Amino acid sequence: MLLLVGLGLGDPDGITLRGLNLAKQADIVILDAYTSVLPEAYIKQISALLDRSITIGSRYDLEDRAADIIEQARTHNVCILVPGDPLIATTHLSLIQMALQKGIPVDVVNGVSIHTAAISLSGLHIYKFGPTVTIPLEAMERKIRSPADRILENLKRGLHTLTLLEYDAKRAEGVTVNYAARYIHEHLPQVYSRDQPSVAVIRAGFPDAVVVAAPIYELEKGEFPPAPHTLIVTGDLHFTEEEWLRLLQKAPPYLGRASRFHRKSR
Repeated sequence: MLLLVGLGLGDPDGITLRGLNLAKQADIVILDAYTSVLPEAYIKQISALLDRSITIGSRYDLEDRAADIIEQARTHNVCILVPGDPLIATTHLSLIQMALQKGIPVDVVNGVSIHTAAISLSGLHIYKFGPTVTIPLEAMERKIRSPADRILENLKRGLHTLTLLEYDAKRAEGVTVNYAARYIHEHLPQVYSRDQPSVAVIRAGFPDAVVVAAPIYELEKGEFPPAPHTLIVTGDLHFTEEEWLRLLQKAPPYLGRASRFHRKSR
């Protein structure tokens, strides 16, 4: 059997009880260590939580050697632990397709995803979001315009944009809210200069998570904990969203125990 278990966000205790029990019972456990931020301490924690050794799966292991994993699942219970939700990334859907084509049973245990968590923490209405975009590393240096075009298209329709910020696990480097704000400044100056607040969701699921509402020109100058970061560019606001964002702007950044966000004037 092929089993995909979502680990949720933040620390390893984000895994569900069902996922934890199934992972403990599996013959082979592989931890997907390339689609999200996985510090060495996290890997040790998940191994201790399962009370067993685990195999660290790189992109090469899970994509180029996917056929080997599927063959193992013919005769063993193979569990792949995936940060967030298992089926958000296309790699994991491809594994399921390969297994089903070979008649190998599949089970999926969902986990909390940044796609839902960031929207939930922002307090904005989920049905008012347009397509999600990603700002990649070195987007300005590589003159990548497409994320800005998609944000603008959402804004024309009055919709919010969940903006994912790329993280490179090998380089231990991620796009920050500050960089995303500079990117918007370069490509969408009319959006950058608005006084309407957008929302930064920093390290969702971690103990030091921070949620901040502020105009993008203020977010550019903020000081935040390290990646992962997420930015929500707001579209037309319902009056209940306006009330919530006004409260959030006046209050200290919530969730964070020691936020270092400072608002500065232009």
